Amino acid sequence: MSKFAALSLTALSLTALSLTALSLTALILIALVLNLDPLTSDMKRDSLFLLAPGFVDNGQREYCPECAELWGLLSYFPSIKDSVDVCYQPISRPRPEIQRLLGEQNQNCPSLVLAATSPEFGACGIQLYQGLRFIDNAKDIGLYYAQRFGTPVPRGYHGA
Repeated sequence: MSKFAALSLTALSLTALSLTALSLTALILIALVLNLDPLTSDMKRDSLFLLAPGFVDNGQREYCPECAELWGLLSYFPSIKDSVDVCYQPISRPRPEIQRLLGEQNQNCPSLVLAATSPEFGACGIQLYQGLRFIDNAKDIGLYYAQRFGTPVPRGYHGA
């Protein structure tokens, strides 16, 4: 069978699906791409929301210092990078991907959204929004990683 014939059959198969089935399939695919369990909507891994480097704002190319700080931390400790999904967000608001999880009032970058199975530690700024735990600044994310992964704490932190 030629590639064109296979593509045509695939297109016909998709056309034959009902709108409901197609919508369900699309939702499951979106959930998988966003690393969500499509049956429970629980995140399987932590998600770190950062502004993309080199965005244009104020008539010039800029970067977010707090986001860059976290990229540095991920570079220093690759095991952390391997445990988190990094999700780039635009500079402009609304930021649909993070807003969907944390609401309109919690669109700050950087933000770390913790998976349901991720441990919780004190003194690292964990907040709660509709059942999701999150941390919305670089210093507290660094403190969380220090407690979870045993990395050094951010400079200037003197403990509780």
